[in-house]
This record gives sequence, C-alpha cells and structure tokens, in this order.
Amino acid sequence: MSSLLENIINNKNQNLKFDFSKSIFENIAAVRDLNPSDKLPIVTKKTSWETISDKQETYMFKSYSFKFNKHLIYFVTSILEKANNIYHHPIILINEDIVEIKLITKSINDVTELDLEYSRFIDEIYEEINYILEF
Repeated sequence: MSSLLENIINNKNQNLKFDFSKSIFENIAAVRDLNPSDKLPIVTKKTSWETISDKQETYMFKSYSFKFNKHLIYFVTSILEKANNIYHHPIILINEDIVEIKLITKSINDVTELDLEYSRFIDEIYEEINYILEF
C-alpha cells in the first residue's frame, strides 16, 4: 500500500482528509499535490505480465520456466503459502518445467490492486530463485 494511502487511512497527516462521499480517485487527486513524491496507488509499474480480456473476464497471465524441480516446488509452495495468507488464490498450471499462473479477482472477474501486488510478489520469488542459481 502506498504511503499516501496509508496516511489517508491512518490520518497521520492532518492535511490528508478522506471524503467518503467522493470516489477513491477524487480523494487521491485532491491530496496528490500535498505529497507529490507518492504515486497513485492504482498506477502500476510496467509489468511483464500479460493482461488478457475476453467477453467474460480480464486477468493477468505469466509463464515461468525452471531448470531444477526443487526450484519449481519452492516457487509454487511460496505462491500457495502467500495465497493462504491473503485469501486470494491464483490458477496454477504445472507442465513439466513450466508453471503458468493466472491472476484474477473472481468476485468481479477483473484484475484488482491485490492481483497487481500478488504478481510483484510472484516475480520477486522467481528473481530470488534465479539469484540463487548464480552461485
């Protein structure tokens, strides 16, 4: 969660007032000038995940490949542990040394901030595995 949004929620900065009669977008726009170093919490960094839309849903998708089975197991186990902690479960397909992941918030059949945060977590786990391979 961005520090701007945390400040609004926790009212740590008296200049940041959340007006519940307005949308989150209007509230963020209203306080953005007070803390210009923060980015809007809904704006995401460029990602290597594909966003796929069809008539029924929009979801994020990415494939990962592994040289060693123990790394694949660590990767999937870490993802599933996180899923249980945040109560948000991805769709995972394992085919030999390839893991395909689909992220979607099923209640709205669309991508939410939770999916974006989860995708960053998954990428970090994969990067850790690749870092370990270098040694």
